[in-house]
Amino acid sequence: MSKANIVKPNVLGVKVLRNISVKELFPYISWAYFFHQWQLKGAYPALLNDTEKGQEAKKLLQEAQEMLEKITRENLLTANAVFGIFPAYSKENIVYYQFNNRFEKINFPRNREPKENKEPNYCLSDFIAPKELNSTDYFGMFVTTAGIGIEKAEKQFKDAGDDYSALML
Repeated sequence: MSKANIVKPNVLGVKVLRNISVKELFPYISWAYFFHQWQLKGAYPALLNDTEKGQEAKKLLQEAQEMLEKITRENLLTANAVFGIFPAYSKENIVYYQFNNRFEKINFPRNREPKENKEPNYCLSDFIAPKELNSTDYFGMFVTTAGIGIEKAEKQFKDAGDDYSALML
């Protein structure tokens, strides 16, 4: 850590992003997780060519993509995000970060699984400069949602007798 070149971020503090088009998030969809939730287990995209599950997976993917188009076309959902970047330092398993002119702390448990070759068990605080270095490091946190409007859209589908679309949503 003592040789790390710590660059000051361009933006510090808390920032709020509102009314993000969910279409911007589509490239980040984990299709493997999506298929897993629908009980179609297997590696994506290989699952699409699976002799037993491939046809069903392709159909489900097509229906999901149609739902994404509907979400965009009818503006059914929006996303919001909040993120913060703060000056920080670490001590043992704790990250101390500066917010509103005072230091807050978060304790990060260390991974306890035994490692081969006596490798260290890391935790997040290991990647923040320790206070003893007298060097300002930075720590970021974020929270997101892409479900603003989901209750209303789900109700519309259910009221129309379209439980499948309500589930797909």
